[in-house]
Amino acid sequence: MFQDIPNTEQHQKEFKKGVNEKEVKDFFGDFPVFHLTWNDELGEHSETLTLKFVEPK
Repeated sequence: MFQDIPNTEQHQKEFKKGVNEKEVKDFFGDFPVFHLTWNDELGEHSETLTLKFVEPK
């Protein structure tokens, strides 16, 4: 899923361990969104997802 962020092996390892709210902002900025683009038999599609940090229980 993440092609651009995290983009290094070290960041990928850190990301998989879990992140806190500050780290989410470090990765994605103050207003974190993720842009998806894909192609299928109906053509090209795109969607922007707003990311919300949720503290693990």
